[in-house]
Amino acid sequence: MERRRDVKRIYTGTKIKKRTGFVVVITILFLIINSCSNKAPRSRLPQPILPDYPDVVKLYWKTWDILNKHIVKGTRENNFAKSYINTEQEGLIHQWSTISTSLFAIYGYDVFPVMESIDNFYKKQQFDGFISRLYLETSGESAYSTTTKEPMINPPLFTWVELKYFEITGDSSRFSKIFPILERYFFWIDKHCRGKDKVSQLYFTTRFGSGMENLPRDNLEFEGWVDISAQMALFAHDLSLIAEHLGKVSKSRYFLRRYNQIAKEVQSKLWDSDSSFYFDETRGGRHFRVKTIAGFLPLMAEIPSRSDALKLIAHLKDTTEFKRSHMFPSIAADEQDYHADGFYWRGGVWGITNYMIVQGLHKYDEYGFAAEAAWNHVTNMADIYSKFLPDSSLIDLEFHKYPIKTIWQLYSPEEKAPGTRWDTHNYGDPECIAYSGHGPVSMLIEDIIGLEVNAPNDELTWRSWMLNKHGIKNLKFGDNIITVWCEKRDLTASSARTGKDLLPYIVHGETNSSLKINFIIGEESFSVDFDKGPVELAIMPEDFILKDRTID
Repeated sequence: MERRRDVKRIYTGTKIKKRTGFVVVITILFLIINSCSNKAPRSRLPQPILPDYPDVVKLYWKTWDILNKHIVKGTRENNFAKSYINTEQEGLIHQWSTISTSLFAIYGYDVFPVMESIDNFYKKQQFDGFISRLYLETSGESAYSTTTKEPMINPPLFTWVELKYFEITGDSSRFSKIFPILERYFFWIDKHCRGKDKVSQLYFTTRFGSGMENLPRDNLEFEGWVDISAQMALFAHDLSLIAEHLGKVSKSRYFLRRYNQIAKEVQSKLWDSDSSFYFDETRGGRHFRVKTIAGFLPLMAEIPSRSDALKLIAHLKDTTEFKRSHMFPSIAADEQDYHADGFYWRGGVWGITNYMIVQGLHKYDEYGFAAEAAWNHVTNMADIYSKFLPDSSLIDLEFHKYPIKTIWQLYSPEEKAPGTRWDTHNYGDPECIAYSGHGPVSMLIEDIIGLEVNAPNDELTWRSWMLNKHGIKNLKFGDNIITVWCEKRDLTASSARTGKDLLPYIVHGETNSSLKINFIIGEESFSVDFDKGPVELAIMPEDFILKDRTID
């Protein structure tokens, strides 16, 4: 991610001539108040129930506490929202870090100014549809001008956030306001970011624009990039859904047609059937054959057929490529440019791309592997958070105070350690959640605990795979607030002997309103409608009841 920081001076001492005791008292009081203000309001946020995994829970709350430190007030000069989130430190707001942060902060939408942060970029849209990736916090002006070679965009994923907000809140009131804004933005990118020659129906961006600055790529000016092309397909698909919701039938059909056109082009131009992978393509029609994390982004847009998707996913499951000790490195481990210590996007594990991959796995019903990947990612982060002691010489102390337990910008794929940044020496940024908060929050809720909310339909889907006690308290979606957990399922002699899941499934909880819960346990699924009040459910497998009862 783009890093242009202003040097921060750190004062380590204060001259005190008189009334020393008074100054000390005031200083202590200030520290107490400041410390309290840095804690997220836990009672108003979803609270994971994972008593056997305290470090995972600590990592979850650490993410919210860091986010709580990044609430900024708008000014008359910049005309930003009254309150918004900015995780950056250089006097800029970044489109990419804001979108990325929103994808997990959305679970605290009524506590934190999530959508207001997105609205900042809509407010700054130019008449022709352009939205910059960087704005100055002082004036609100775009930090840089566009050029033919540098369009100054970021991954166009505003619609992803908007639809996720709708799923969690059931509030569709934003659609009528944001549709014309995002429609114009789509058309601007479609006009200014097309490739040339043999890839004129695909899209290009720049290394900084992609958010993956040093990912090994060819000199790809005006050529066909996998990531931005797949993202534009997803953009068109999401605009079609929003238009349909608004009753704009012709526009819904138009954007669905554009989705199919872009998806067809990605599949025909960028899919390499010999290696079963998506590669960038040059203007002359040559694949740049390096297996990178970008090659998996077509999964999110449901571009490959199921058979091709499974071939692509096989690379994620290959221990010589992407299934390393910490899944998934930004390039395959068998590539020449792979760096086991991270080196930013030449091997580093990033939460935002892991989340994109897991979301892509959902599209192809690969929920089991998605849960495995999420568990690997989150537990690695939790182990590093609780046990790793960083070498202070590898932290850029000019900008950061020495952290003991923190969340890092990126992680090593081989060691339980943070990943190194672009200089291959220093760790990436500590206290950095913009690109790392997805694991501790979204993936924890959605893939580890296994909850999928559908506020418009008052439904909760629970894919329960853990044997330990697990659940959530105070999960808010739409007008529902639910607490629900599954009791620990101890292995029984019968299940150990037969290999079957013969464990009782016992659920407790309560809901403030009526809703439906769809339970998915292994290969079994069923739905239960609950009224306001207790949520109680007990399932005893037939074999458990009939075959394993003896009288001593």
